[in-house]
Amino acid sequence: MKSLNSFSKIFLILILSTVAFLSLTAYAAKQAYSADPDFLKKVEEKYHWKIHLNNNGFLAEESSGPKELTHDSWNFTPPKNNLSIKILSGDIALKTTTAKEIKISAEGLLNSKVAPRLLKTEITEFQLAISQPENGTENLRVQIEIPTSFTKNLSVITASGDITAESLSLNSVELKTVSGAITLNKVTIKDLALKTVSGNFQARESSIADLSGKSVSGDIEVYDLIPANVDFASVSGNIKLKIIPNEKTNFSLNSVSGDIFNKHEHQLSNNYDLQVKASTMSGNIQIE
Repeated sequence: MKSLNSFSKIFLILILSTVAFLSLTAYAAKQAYSADPDFLKKVEEKYHWKIHLNNNGFLAEESSGPKELTHDSWNFTPPKNNLSIKILSGDIALKTTTAKEIKISAEGLLNSKVAPRLLKTEITEFQLAISQPENGTENLRVQIEIPTSFTKNLSVITASGDITAESLSLNSVELKTVSGAITLNKVTIKDLALKTVSGNFQARESSIADLSGKSVSGDIEVYDLIPANVDFASVSGNIKLKIIPNEKTNFSLNSVSGDIFNKHEHQLSNNYDLQVKASTMSGNIQIE
């Protein structure tokens, strides 16, 4: 076999080094992904890349293009039954309006090559569904103005975004979040169900006939609540309720290792109209 010249040796070294580097990169990426499943997503969002791990374990990078700050808006006639909102990584602000139409305003970063608009909307006679495109948007801030004439059902789902609502009057409301905070102010709701993992929930000066909620580590705080049926359950989060006194309210409070304080404990009775239930594993319960 003919001996290799200097350039051939350099070329061979570079090829072997490149293969070793790519293999090491793929291995490091897999280890990083195992330690933090959101690692690749964070890199994609920061540098506007699309990163894939192929079957051979190598990284294939494809630029998704730059995202530009965009403002968008929509107007819809209220549906007869349901308003559904699903924004996984953006903040949502809800408020009432005397106008006849639902007005949606959105601001965020948009890659128009991937998504034509900041939000996806689907409207039928009975339902308006608002959602965030799977790709192409980030850092969303969404404001939705709901006419006073719409009093039916609302469903809001988010992963890391915050949910705020003010002066709404609705029949049924469902709120779900993973780490985002939920804040309600001066709302009137017949049936409210909330679910959070680590996000906190707070309501002030509100009238809610039936209020139920589940939390893993997020705190639940309700202030100046007009007498209602309440059912809260938390693992390690604290529960604090400040309610307007009602002589016919029964309290059922339980905590495995947390402290319980109930200012209205003297009102315990078998003859009651309303039930306040709260349970935690290690969180504290405070009723004022």
